[in-house]
Amino acid sequence: MRGLIPRDLYTYKLVHASVVTIGKKYCLTDNPLCDECPLRGGVCLYANSRK
Repeated sequence: MRGLIPRDLYTYKLVHASVVTIGKKYCLTDNPLCDECPLRGGVCLYANSRK
């Protein structure tokens, strides 16, 4: 995974904000929306374990 994101602060902040936004929309406590999540294809370990 290392090397996929350029090493500059702006990019790290943008990636972090994007992950938080995705988490708030799809990673719901009572009913996670794993089937709709853009990270389900190998990035999210939780979504991959629910198959």
